[in-house]
Amino acid sequence: MSRTRIVKGSVTKIVGKSYKIYSKENIENYSAKKIIQVGKEGGVLYGEPETPPEIPIVYGEAPILKGEVIFCNGFHSGTGGAIDAAFNVTVGMEEKPWYLSDGENTHHKSGEDNSDLHPSDLDKDIMNSSDILEAEGKPQEEYVLGFDWKKIPITGGATIKKKDTSYKEALKKFKGYWNDYRNFGETADLYTTYFNAEKRDSYINGSHGMGSPAWERECHAITLGYHWAVKNWKLKTKEEVEKEKEKNPNAESYSPAYRPLTFVGHSEGAAVAVGACIGAMYYAAERGWEEMAVNLVLLGIHQPVSLWSEEKYDKNREQVGKYMTDYNTYKWFKTEVLEVGGNSPRILQEIYNTATKVEHAITPFAPALAHVYTQDRNKHKYGIDEWTAQILGTDGWNKLKKRAVQFTFSNDRADTVMIDGDIPGIANANGSEDDSTLFGWKNWTVFSMKGGLTPNSDYTINITGYDKGCLNTRILVNKQNPENVTYLKTTYSSWCEEFCKYHEIFKKKAVGYEIKYKEEWETGEVYIKEENILLFADKAMEYAKVADSHTEMMARYVWMHHVELEAHFAPVGYINRPEIFNLPDGKTRNPDWPMENGRTIWDRILKASEDNDRLFYRVDYDIKYFNRIYNDKSKDSISEDYKKIQNEFKFKKEFEANYVKNLGATRLINPKIAFNTEVEKWVNIAKLELNRQDEEARKEKRKLEREWEKATNPWPVGPKY
Repeated sequence: MSRTRIVKGSVTKIVGKSYKIYSKENIENYSAKKIIQVGKEGGVLYGEPETPPEIPIVYGEAPILKGEVIFCNGFHSGTGGAIDAAFNVTVGMEEKPWYLSDGENTHHKSGEDNSDLHPSDLDKDIMNSSDILEAEGKPQEEYVLGFDWKKIPITGGATIKKKDTSYKEALKKFKGYWNDYRNFGETADLYTTYFNAEKRDSYINGSHGMGSPAWERECHAITLGYHWAVKNWKLKTKEEVEKEKEKNPNAESYSPAYRPLTFVGHSEGAAVAVGACIGAMYYAAERGWEEMAVNLVLLGIHQPVSLWSEEKYDKNREQVGKYMTDYNTYKWFKTEVLEVGGNSPRILQEIYNTATKVEHAITPFAPALAHVYTQDRNKHKYGIDEWTAQILGTDGWNKLKKRAVQFTFSNDRADTVMIDGDIPGIANANGSEDDSTLFGWKNWTVFSMKGGLTPNSDYTINITGYDKGCLNTRILVNKQNPENVTYLKTTYSSWCEEFCKYHEIFKKKAVGYEIKYKEEWETGEVYIKEENILLFADKAMEYAKVADSHTEMMARYVWMHHVELEAHFAPVGYINRPEIFNLPDGKTRNPDWPMENGRTIWDRILKASEDNDRLFYRVDYDIKYFNRIYNDKSKDSISEDYKKIQNEFKFKKEFEANYVKNLGATRLINPKIAFNTEVEKWVNIAKLELNRQDEEARKEKRKLEREWEKATNPWPVGPKY
């Protein structure tokens, strides 16, 4: 709120004790004459601003609903940083943990024993709503002086060019991950408007580098979530609110029920969203609350549900659904279908060369694809599901699951991302009850051709159906005009079928080679070496044909992989695009797509909430919902009461209070499920950082006070005798 006062006469303020003004921006004084500031023991003191005290409870006639949406981004795939991260995760170029990366990714530092990795520089990984508003209000570009050697004869080489400001870079790192030209820059507003949090969007950096384990991201996020809550949530203690609310109804504005939190996480940020939520829950429990309102939206969340187990299903884990992609199936596919088992340098170079030639596959991921195929990097024991159950208890985690919706396309299966299933027990918005497919293949069969010396050379596969939650349609969106969409002829299914066709060609050649020469086809590599090629010309020629057919097959697999990466980012980039549920011609709806679940990904997220007893905590001003609250199902048109809710502040507050005390009360969760020693360990890291910041502010204040005292007392009084 802004306030302007115009006074024609004088203004006098008399204050009995201290009088302080705090401002997030400038404080400016103008006067036609002098500005005089006098203190009995000193004059004017200029310096760094002091941290303001906790905001007192403001008086008001009714509590105000103020939601917050905290977005947790996934991996920042900037070209340099992502390629380094990819090589670190696969080849291990540097002497450091393989899942860490630098640059635009999260900040870490080693513990004293050089083993534990702790989040550090917390403020650099958080951008709150005030920061966003400030950055959006500042210049996004600036003119700077450049130098061009070609222009020396004309201008002496001096040029003027545009450069992005630090404000634009900050927005790009955080909000820019979500607001993309493909979604018209609307994603943040979709969430904040829906969850009663207009202009209250905060961001936590969830980018940890390719292959980072979910448990570590979640634990780091506990630290970040607590840090954010202390500095931004404006939550009062339960004791303070209860004591104040009888004489000041607005006191409830500072309770969790009137300050609901919504955490949205994508990809690596999904574990971060869960962790940040737990950190905020700890803060609420610490403030004495036994109920709080929270929503979770988890996108692109496939995790290694059972890949970490050598057995088909781990005996200690309850089987939920039919997971085809257990560890053995995954391993079988790589070794016997792709034939990339073992860390073969030939395979590494072969796929590297192929990947860098394929259009659009020249991504930060492409150089590392080959080695990823040969590694069991997905074999982490603790995904989000397993680890959260460890730190909250199975019962506590199941309760939090009821406050969540997940959306992941079934063909979001790229090796560099993840290759298993959804989190059991969380409402699923992608149209599948429980995604248990392999690469989004609903039905696929294996044929044995017989005759090869090894099983590897016998198998060929055929795909006969795709899961209904598969992203098949591929589109190109014009950056200058996002309304302009081009439908690509190559769908995901077409690339899968192409892969299967070339896979069969390769297998037939491999089997033929092994029958003819009575040896495994891969051993033929020796014949193309310089010292052998003339002695074994026929074998060398036939081996080369088999090897070429393998390369051609893998080129199709790289394309399939690329479309899987498109499916991985789609819940963010295409969240409001109905086009992705069309057939490639953009006209005919595919009858296999469950359009009744919603025309867009956003529609399907909302539908999942509807189908699960409207699980999201939010005040809904929809007319049908409004009428249901007041038990009047006969009203199908906008009533006079509904018009009041839009126009009268008091009536709106009554409507919100009715939700909070009735239907909303059934959506609350006890934050004390997070109040335990395992969570406390990560919360304490945030507390140390907060204490350090406070201590630095106090030191700076004392330093400035000493400097002022020295400046105003150049002749200090000598010692008394």
